[in-house]
Amino acid sequence: MKKKTILSIMLGLVGSVCIASSSMTVGAKDVRLTNMSQHPQEKNYWCGYSAMQSVIQRESYIGNLRSNAYYNLSQTGVANYMRDSMYVGDPYNGTECPWYSGNQSVDTNQNNYKASKALSNMSNFHWVAYGCGTTGSGDLSYSEVKWRLVSTLNAGHGCLISGRSNPNGSSYLPGYPSYFVCHWVATDGYTNDGNYIWIIDPAAHGTGVSFRDSVSAYYKVTLEKITDFAWYHGIMW
Repeated sequence: MKKKTILSIMLGLVGSVCIASSSMTVGAKDVRLTNMSQHPQEKNYWCGYSAMQSVIQRESYIGNLRSNAYYNLSQTGVANYMRDSMYVGDPYNGTECPWYSGNQSVDTNQNNYKASKALSNMSNFHWVAYGCGTTGSGDLSYSEVKWRLVSTLNAGHGCLISGRSNPNGSSYLPGYPSYFVCHWVATDGYTNDGNYIWIIDPAAHGTGVSFRDSVSAYYKVTLEKITDFAWYHGIMW
């Protein structure tokens, strides 16, 4: 089950089968998914588990999960799944959700991208990583990020974005501190044909996050900004 176009969503009531057609807000140039909420990260390094929780919540709402055990999965449940099924380490002893698990700086082996693999295991939708860099060694373009995010959101599914906010660069996210921050966020929509991307940010009100009160739970940034942020790692779509 992979990427549907905006046309298929708009035709949903006249024969095209699309589970998202009744559960998203769609305009001529805008899409915003419903029932995909921000969950403040419960530890200062649990941003990835929080972002995954938001995506899983959306899959719960549209009835697209493979097991009842995954419906409305808590953040602790996500962390436990990553530990027990993805073998990423102990999330209660400093192990954050990894972007990548492997030895190479650039790798197209999707099995090494544990968050997208976990989401695909839980859901009937298949997520993959794009970017494939571990420390800023990937090669993301604005147009490639745009169509991947837009097509996934058009199909009714959230996306994950992992990257780095640089206070002196174009990747600086609003409300972030004046130092580098590596972070996970989710996206639930876009405006202006995908030139602006809605962000769900786990840092807002997050436990142990120093800038928890200066960042919003939901906000929009330009496609260029979120691509530059994701350049450090990538997106899962």
